[in-house]
Amino acid sequence: MQISGISPAILALVLTLKFAATDASEPGQPITDQNGSPVILFDRGHNNYLHDESDQIFDKFLLRHGFIVRYHRARINKGILESVDVFHTSNALAPENVDNWSLPTPSAFTPDEIEVLVDWVRNGGSLLLAIEHMPFGGSYDELATALGVEVSNGFAVHGLLLHDYSPENVSAAGSLLFLRNNGSIADHPVINGQVPYGQIEHLASARTKTPIFT
Repeated sequence: MQISGISPAILALVLTLKFAATDASEPGQPITDQNGSPVILFDRGHNNYLHDESDQIFDKFLLRHGFIVRYHRARINKGILESVDVFHTSNALAPENVDNWSLPTPSAFTPDEIEVLVDWVRNGGSLLLAIEHMPFGGSYDELATALGVEVSNGFAVHGLLLHDYSPENVSAAGSLLFLRNNGSIADHPVINGQVPYGQIEHLASARTKTPIFT
């Protein structure tokens, strides 16, 4: 992933695994009070995939750290962003890809929505993109390009799975492991982290228990 052009307060995360955090805080992480609490608005208006299981965990974590959490279940316009500090969108899909994960993968956002978001970011808004594997890269491509962010629309898989998506090969492949010391994790502000939390040294995907394709 390459980030260029405009980049104020953009945090772009390309995720290859399902969100599976806990509600525990990191040691020493400050907890803010509710005075002047930042507002985070979650996108739920673009056929967002696999969010129900993580919402309660994410809500508890953000509320604990002083955020006001809201959800938006319609198209994006300038008015709904006026009192928002962070807009978070994850795994949005165009209607034609909801039950059909095949090419083409058109934008999940209209040109008007993209224009509104880009202008909002340029004026100081904070945008959090969470993008998993294909078809989500395609559904975010136009928005990402407008923000100067390059995404790919594919999969990362173990070499065993390139030959046969059998239950045996899925089991043998196990988790994908990315390590800083072998170059599979590169320098990036998100990866490098900040004191006191430090940089990410390794990242592992969840193990797949069933065949990806049937």
